[in-house]
Amino acid sequence: MQGALLEKPRLRHRVRMQLERWPLRAAYAFSRAWDKGLDSTRRLAKEEDRLGNWPRRLLHVPSMTSYEWRPGNWYGPHLSPRYNAISYTWGRWSLEKMRMPSVEAIAIKGVPWTIPRVDPKHFTKEEFEAALRRATRDRERGKPSETSGAQTLDWVWLDVACIDQRNYVPGSAAEVGRQAQIFGSASEVYIWLPGVNPLALHAVGQTIKERMNMGAEAQIHDIIGDHVSRLLANPWFSSLWTLQEAFLLGGADGIFMPQDADAGPRDGAELNFNDLIGFYVQHSALLEKHTLNGMQSYTTNWVQAPTASLKHCLGLMEHVGISAVSSESGIAILTAASNRVATKDEDRVYGIQQVFGFRLGVTANPNASFTRAELDRQFEHALLATYPLLSQLHVFTEAAPFGSRWRPNATSVARKSSRFQSLLPISPLSGTPHQDLDPMCTLSTSCLDGEIWGHFTGRVCEFGSLAMRLSRIEQDSRWKHSRVVGADFDRLSMLEVHLDVSDLSTGSPEYRGAGHHPVPPGTRQRALTQWLLEAFPAKDLCILLLGPKLSLSRAFGLLLLRQNHNETPGALEYWHRLGYCEWWRILFLNKASENYEDSSLVDKQHFPSWTSSEDLKFFDGVSMDWVETSGYFG
Repeated sequence: MQGALLEKPRLRHRVRMQLERWPLRAAYAFSRAWDKGLDSTRRLAKEEDRLGNWPRRLLHVPSMTSYEWRPGNWYGPHLSPRYNAISYTWGRWSLEKMRMPSVEAIAIKGVPWTIPRVDPKHFTKEEFEAALRRATRDRERGKPSETSGAQTLDWVWLDVACIDQRNYVPGSAAEVGRQAQIFGSASEVYIWLPGVNPLALHAVGQTIKERMNMGAEAQIHDIIGDHVSRLLANPWFSSLWTLQEAFLLGGADGIFMPQDADAGPRDGAELNFNDLIGFYVQHSALLEKHTLNGMQSYTTNWVQAPTASLKHCLGLMEHVGISAVSSESGIAILTAASNRVATKDEDRVYGIQQVFGFRLGVTANPNASFTRAELDRQFEHALLATYPLLSQLHVFTEAAPFGSRWRPNATSVARKSSRFQSLLPISPLSGTPHQDLDPMCTLSTSCLDGEIWGHFTGRVCEFGSLAMRLSRIEQDSRWKHSRVVGADFDRLSMLEVHLDVSDLSTGSPEYRGAGHHPVPPGTRQRALTQWLLEAFPAKDLCILLLGPKLSLSRAFGLLLLRQNHNETPGALEYWHRLGYCEWWRILFLNKASENYEDSSLVDKQHFPSWTSSEDLKFFDGVSMDWVETSGYFG
């Protein structure tokens, strides 16, 4: 009895000591987990330094074995093998564990994860294997001889065989963030289209190639009705991930394969993604010139006006993002992404980030987890901070609430230009952002009273100052009647304004309601400029100089309207985004061309010699009129 009484205080003491030590042990456990996470992140970073542009895994098709990368760029017994990549879609048709248990996955050796099974209504195991064999076609070695058969390379990059399919595997998330390097380093990219038969694919390829060399309208209805519309209805053209992959093709053509890949066309008979790009670019340009100039002022070999069929075809191409890829504009890709399907909500960010060279969320920090809202915030901040110029060269075609206009949205229409090719946001081979954009301001995001705003720091001047200087040069008789400009004066503008659709633009002479209504250069642009000068206070209507520093032809500025002019030092200033504008630095003219944005221009004339040096400095943003300013815009 006495012993039991002695044990109780001892027991209480031990319990009390354990409780006192628990917070310290918990802290140690947390610290160890944190260090482990840091170690994992550092290990992945070091590994990727050694990887360079090489994938973490490649699939050896003859043996159907997935090999991990080893130092020196070894995959199994092979050193630095050339490989092709496959773009396809399957996520919407993946089978859960107990569904259709008789359906087998494609057999891949050398992987510690389970290869996803796919509903055979989308594609079968045998069809998948045939597509892999077809994707080993090596076009760089030329056509096969009659005796040797087809030349092949043995390696492909295939997502389910080369990215760990298990959840919460750091290397898997990190590899998702390296799609640009992987696709950019592939010899060729094959686009597999389950649901498309070989004859249909051959027909659309043949018809498009023929159409590219024709001027008559006769076959355009057949293209749409029988071929193109069916092709564009394939799920590949609706997946968000494949939109990113189409943009990341780089120098590869993107060779389409039908469902029965073994029966598909070979060599020159193949349809490539670039064929669709070429078809869209050629016919949209013809349609635009016909719309702007009419048949009487522009000579084409069309025998009749563009038909509704052609317009419908081009509309489909715009909807699925072919026009966006052809534009090489990241903002156009971002807008097109809203028409694409993503299986997981977070893929709305992960499935488009590599277009901009971003690695966000778990692809940058595999040991953490992120909500969709957190991913959106990361993406929006990275977009403004990395691409201050690119992120603002668009107009809203529908009114957006004040405070949100700093971010592009699904209604944004990006600037089109044949001379400003640095709109391409990344280098497809390296997956890193281009430096050619060379902005002249800094943009970021800030949270104010629970709302996210855009923030700018850069050179600002009154819009009227720029308009006055350019107008003075335009109206000078020495310029207006010069041999260089001549009769083209009414169709040229040194200053062009591109307004957002908003409640502030309803009084504009160019307001047409929702939609994209570009204002042509010349008289209408000058009238729009005059309206802006009359509609808003001069001190509040300003331009933020976006850049670029290195441009030889144009400068771009964000058109801002101060909400409240506050004279108090240090007070926060809020600005409405009205759109953007652009103005000449150096004049490019070609009298033989009616489209002075044409990339084939050869005649180059600087501003006339009588233009003052102060004006020239002003157009480059280096005069006293430009004042370093900070503020919030949206």
